[in-house]
Amino acid sequence: NTVGTNIITGITPGMISITPDGKLAYVANLGSDTVSVINIATNTVTTTIALPAGSGPYGSSILPNGKTLYVANYNNSTVSVIDIATNSIVDTLFLTPNSLPFWAASTPDGKTVYVISEATDDVTPIDVVTNTVGPSIAQIMGDI
Repeated sequence: NTVGTNIITGITPGMISITPDGKLAYVANLGSDTVSVINIATNTVTTTIALPAGSGPYGSSILPNGKTLYVANYNNSTVSVIDIATNSIVDTLFLTPNSLPFWAASTPDGKTVYVISEATDDVTPIDVVTNTVGPSIAQIMGDI
C-alpha cells in the first residue's frame, strides 16, 4: 500500500474535470482565480490559466468532444469558456448577478451545458454552439 503524490494546484481547489481521452485534468481553484491543467500520466501541473480577479472558479465541465471547458465562476456569476487546445479563455458568459454558480455539466451530445447556482436555486442552460445563456430553470423542489 503506497501513499499517492500530492499535486500542488492553486488556492482552494474545487471541482475537477477530465478530458475524454483521459490525458488531462482541469482543476478550478476558487481562491486563486485560476484553473490548473494536470498531465495525468506525469501527475504534474503543465499550465495555469488565469481567470479574472475575483471570479472564484469552482465547478467545470468539458464537452464530450474534448475541445472546450466551461467553468462556473462562483464569485462573479460568470462562466469562463476555455479552448482546451490553447488553454485560453475564448468567451465569458454572464449569468444572473449574485447567483453564485458552482456546478456545470454537459449533455452527452455536447450541445448544452447546464450551470447550477446556489443563491438563486436554479439551473441555467448554455447553448454551446452560440455560447448563448438561456433562461434559468427554477428549482421547484427546494434547495439544490
